[in-house]
Amino acid sequence: MATPYLIADSAQVTVLRSLASTAFGKYGLKLPEGVDLEDVYEVSAAGNELAYVSSLGSKRRVGGMFRRFVRADVSVTAKDEDMIPASDVERVLDEAAKRVSGDFFLESDISKSGLGPWEPMVDFQVGDIVNVEIWGRVVPLAVTRIEPKRTEHSDMDWAVHVGGQLLSDAEARLAQNAEIYNAVVSDRRELAGLDGKIRAETSNRKAAIASESRRSDAYADSVAAGLSADFEASYERYSKALTQLGATWRQELQNGLSAEQQARFEALRQEQKAREKA
Repeated sequence: MATPYLIADSAQVTVLRSLASTAFGKYGLKLPEGVDLEDVYEVSAAGNELAYVSSLGSKRRVGGMFRRFVRADVSVTAKDEDMIPASDVERVLDEAAKRVSGDFFLESDISKSGLGPWEPMVDFQVGDIVNVEIWGRVVPLAVTRIEPKRTEHSDMDWAVHVGGQLLSDAEARLAQNAEIYNAVVSDRRELAGLDGKIRAETSNRKAAIASESRRSDAYADSVAAGLSADFEASYERYSKALTQLGATWRQELQNGLSAEQQARFEALRQEQKAREKA
């Protein structure tokens, strides 16, 4: 979609005077797990928080005999295996310096006659960047306010305010992008750590299963060896018993045959004697 092109009937230039030359605020320090603030800094009393005071780099101190301060909290993340080192000190101090410096900015109210074919709330919204023709030059400005109004020329007129903001959209986007980037990197670090934990847990479980399998195999081998030894011993005892039983039967058979032979021999002898007498 094309960038809207608006024409400003008149523009206002605002010049700011310096408001402060010193910044102060809370110094948020995120430490690794298990590390307390008292381990790093010696605080004057329990429960106190860290703070800082910093010059904004102005060559002239603002406030005459007294200093003028602007509050700007900063945060720092310490380096750790599970944390990404990060600091917004430089960005916050730079923004604070710009916020209180003697900068100037353009702003203008554009009526329906300067909108041309572009319709507010349809072709552009609050926060969009539009090209504005001011004093024969084209300047990209942010739309900061859109208000419908009634004039003597039209019942459906508009007042579109462009410019007039100290905090530029570019700086806000850079700050937001930095936060998003840090969050994405942190999430990736956490996911990488989670993957590592999953791999370690999987490896540990595989090792435990392999160890249990080896113990089961060893137990099965031990049981099989015991059963084999018991079978061999039982077989040996059974073989000996069969051998002894066979020997006993053979001896009894031999003894029985000898007695029968003796009985027959005695019967033949008696029969022979009877024949001789006859």
